[in-house]
Amino acid sequence: MNFKICSKYFCGFLILIQFFLIHITVLYAFEDEYRLKAAYIGNFTLFIDWPQEALTQDDSFHIAVIHDTGIGNALKELADNLPLKQKKVVVTCFNEAQALQVFDPESLSRLPHFSIIYISSQAKNLIERIVLATQHSSVLIITESPGAILQGSHINLYKTDDQYLRFEIHEQNFSRSHLRISSRLLKLGRTL
Repeated sequence: MNFKICSKYFCGFLILIQFFLIHITVLYAFEDEYRLKAAYIGNFTLFIDWPQEALTQDDSFHIAVIHDTGIGNALKELADNLPLKQKKVVVTCFNEAQALQVFDPESLSRLPHFSIIYISSQAKNLIERIVLATQHSSVLIITESPGAILQGSHINLYKTDDQYLRFEIHEQNFSRSHLRISSRLLKLGRTL
């Protein structure tokens, strides 16, 4: 009888450990995905040129993250280790309510200068609003939502069926924003 009780508890204990190991593995997978996306963003800056006047507004390269799901921390880690365009990187995260205020198309004079705006899939309803608010600025808009590229995003990150991270590029959106994209980056991504 004691053996059966011990065996029962031992099996329960093993199931509990297995559950926690799976949970931890999933958390690390998400963290790795955020780091991979941050690395993509850092590498994009190597193949995109901003107009000189857009980069000389101050000594920092500003990135906004709308509805941070974890990529904000990954970008901050990247920023601590790597300057972008020879500038210190400043990452600012906004929830949706803050983004509605900051990216209000009717108050463009108060719009802070960002070189990149990353819009997570949870904030996809704000893409058109942010595109409208930044339409006369040299701001790179990166998204992770199906169809976002047709709403004005420059680069959209997506996963393939086999879970590889890929990106699509909309060339006309680049020319509208006076951003120059390298032909090498165009070859790597799916272009529209």
